[in-house]
Amino acid sequence: MPEEFKVEMPNTDAIRIFRSEHDRQEYLMKHGIDVVVMDDVYGVLRVPEWAAGRAEYSRLKMIDCQRWGCN
Repeated sequence: MPEEFKVEMPNTDAIRIFRSEHDRQEYLMKHGIDVVVMDDVYGVLRVPEWAAGRAEYSRLKMIDCQRWGCN
């Protein structure tokens, strides 16, 4: 099985999976990202620059879950 490279995405709780290091690097360069931090627990690269947008997304998602319920 090929190696996977996981990177979080901005303004959502989604994770993007890449099949090559080259594609992962292109994604980060496209977004102008220089600093990433490996999350060893989940095996995903975290982008500190996107932390505020991801936190806001999670806050709004929680409000919807409280209103409508979540599965």
